[in-house]
Amino acid sequence: MPRQGVRRKQRERAAAKKVLQKNAKPQSTANDISKRRGGASTKCQPADMEAALSSSSRPNEKLFELANRPSVCVNVGGMPLKVLQDLKTQEHSGGVVWETSLFLLRYLQHQVLPGLRSERKRERLRVVELGSGCGLLGLGLGCLGCKVVLTDQPCALENLHTNAEAQTSEGNLVAPEVLPLSWGDSDDIAAVCSKGPFDLVVGSDVVFATRLVEPLLQTILALMEDSGSCWLCLQRRDPDAHDLLLSKA
Repeated sequence: MPRQGVRRKQRERAAAKKVLQKNAKPQSTANDISKRRGGASTKCQPADMEAALSSSSRPNEKLFELANRPSVCVNVGGMPLKVLQDLKTQEHSGGVVWETSLFLLRYLQHQVLPGLRSERKRERLRVVELGSGCGLLGLGLGCLGCKVVLTDQPCALENLHTNAEAQTSEGNLVAPEVLPLSWGDSDDIAAVCSKGPFDLVVGSDVVFATRLVEPLLQTILALMEDSGSCWLCLQRRDPDAHDLLLSKA
């Protein structure tokens, strides 16, 4: 997909209604992970992306400024997670971090992972992320103890690899894996499926063109097998594509 300009990003963010809490209490699992990493006991200060979303003064302008920075930072389990952006790319839209990835990360952290761990009787859930881009969502889930596979089209993998390697060097308990995945491609799907089965298939802002909706759904179905579930967080970028997704899903 051709890269969406940062000015379009600013307009789309104006539609976002949610505001994150500045100091959401971490789950106990995340606290345990931070301790085993050797993390500091002092409370982590609000990171720049969360501060922008929580701002009562011109949050859209603050998010626009973040879209032009080399990196963005959020807090996961009391520890900072920094991901590099690839501002020079013209081939795809995954060079910048979209706020939907943070919305879904927080929702999964507080509303989904605790119950799923109890249901599956394991702390280390297996997750695959579609259209990872810079990788904030999947890397954040890795910081929370999930075993994560990050995927995207080949042209988006260089920066994604860089961010995944940085998390490994920072002492992340479960090193994330990065694989190419073009939706609907049987070889790519088979390679990713070989890393499963997955408890969760996740993605943020992955619906933007009608021609890609059916390949996306085919890919999700193959990755879910019989036991997994899928969570998407979307802005309504292309109404026709969005409606097609809901009718086909």
